[in-house]
Amino acid sequence: MPVTELLADDEPLVRVGLRAVLEARSGIELVGEAADSAAVIPPERQLRSVSVTSHAGAVPAKLGARNRTHAVITAYESGFVAPG
Repeated sequence: MPVTELLADDEPLVRVGLRAVLEARSGIELVGEAADSAAVIPPERQLRSVSVTSHAGAVPAKLGARNRTHAVITAYESGFVAPG
């Protein structure tokens, strides 16, 4: 059974890179994408921003990247994302 992920980041380029990396991984199903978590999570289900940040901060490590920037660079270098 795949792990389902909802991608939310305020930087479009970061979303593009992370989406490409996540889609290339087996066992991960990307079920949605938004510019911020408030746009996709109903208020009664929202976590404190500290909690969301700490969970989002773990994503690059799970992908073998040092940080979000490294994840995007990896996506470009791997050919998952093309400039432009």
